Amino acid sequence: MMKQKLDYLENLYGEVERLYEQGLSIEEIDKSIFRKKYPITFISEGEWDSLHMVSSIVSDLKHGARHP
Repeated sequence: MMKQKLDYLENLYGEVERLYEQGLSIEEIDKSIFRKKYPITFISEGEWDSLHMVSSIVSDLKHGARHP
């Protein structure tokens, strides 16, 4: 299961990177990848929002990090 999670996160990183390089904004990338907002997003008052993952990956990309 850990391998599956790692694969998912690596694929997510790659997809965010691809869309970011195409010039999409963080919000556009989030909406493209995560088309549905789940109740946990609202219950947590945004703490569990997918936008945080996308923002973190874009920040990583801006600082020169690259997906392995």
